[in-house]
Amino acid sequence: MNILLNLALVAAACIGHTAVWVFLVNRAYARAINYRVLRRLRMIPESLICLFPFALLLRLSLADADFLQGGAVGDTSALTQLMLLVPLPAFVLWLPVVVRWHVWLKHQFAISDHAERYDLISSDSSAEETSQVRGTGPGIFALWPWNEIFQLEVNEKTIEVTSPDPSRSGTELRIVHFSDLHFVGCPGPAYYRQVMRRAMALKPDAFIFTGDLIDDPDLLPVACEILAEVCDAAPSFFILGNHDWRYDVPAIRNALTDTGWIDVGSRSVTLDVAGLRVGVSGSEQPWIGSCPEKSRGCDVSLLLSHSPDQWSMARDAGFDVMFSGHTHGGQVVLPIAGPVFSPSCFGSRYASGLFREGALQFHVSRGVGAKDSVRWNCLPEVTLLKLCFVEADASHAVQSGRQQPHQAPVASGSC
Repeated sequence: MNILLNLALVAAACIGHTAVWVFLVNRAYARAINYRVLRRLRMIPESLICLFPFALLLRLSLADADFLQGGAVGDTSALTQLMLLVPLPAFVLWLPVVVRWHVWLKHQFAISDHAERYDLISSDSSAEETSQVRGTGPGIFALWPWNEIFQLEVNEKTIEVTSPDPSRSGTELRIVHFSDLHFVGCPGPAYYRQVMRRAMALKPDAFIFTGDLIDDPDLLPVACEILAEVCDAAPSFFILGNHDWRYDVPAIRNALTDTGWIDVGSRSVTLDVAGLRVGVSGSEQPWIGSCPEKSRGCDVSLLLSHSPDQWSMARDAGFDVMFSGHTHGGQVVLPIAGPVFSPSCFGSRYASGLFREGALQFHVSRGVGAKDSVRWNCLPEVTLLKLCFVEADASHAVQSGRQQPHQAPVASGSC
């Protein structure tokens, strides 16, 4: 029995040690830190996460072998006690995170009215077609048989918006939201063309792209060529993200604007869309620019924010709906722990899904691409959001009769 308890203590120490470094990495990637510095800094926690279990087991094997035979912690050396006991508080704090994932966040992560899953490398694809979807320079993880990087989920979700104008009640605004394309070579252009065809097939009133277009500046012309077809189908609005911030921001912004996409980064525009007066604003903070004031006199005010961390600002500014990405849903969602790496001041709390904070409702997309070509239990996502306008009394009645996105405790949206 003592042997099992001691092994459990070793496992808890390893998990607690990992939780500390993951906490720090997530918060670091939520800040406007130069990416070269971030990459170098990230090597430290990644190395320590991998090396700690081996170092601890080696220490126990060489210096405190009796512990693995069921000996007491007090009989081990001071260094071993330090390695075993110091991470335990982090392990204890990690447990509620796991409970929260299974009780609430897991539902938020998967919530949708309807979803269809597509494998964009079909079994009857030719070698050339498969190569075009896979792209160039796929990493070793891209060949992992359970990797979902070449798949896609197209889903539909509903958001009820209280209309100040009773005559708008019953009106629906259809918006396709996608984020984090990350043109980097893998997946290839054929993958993105299929994604955009699926998005256009939803026949929305507008498209919204919430940043991180490229990770290879040489692919900017290809990215713009693929996205140009989208803005021909409906008004299309975009902002840039932290990966775009690494390169020539004006060049990226101008190239995408030249295709017909409407840039709302650090500014607000008002357009008539589907018979509605729609105000669209964009925040690329904390990396680029500032957050503008929302448009006045609109039927609905929308905010595009690359990071979901801006939700408290959006709520306080009076926006109705916010669209975000950046987190990729965690990219890898473990069976017990859920998303691990989620670049946010709030960790995995807003990794993906529909959320409500006060009067603000917001959607966090899992994104389409990724610089690191691995996904597991976290499909790339394109979402049709149906904004249904209801009267205030009707909205309250409906919300009281069905499950709504979680009303989280009020917290600061700043890091």
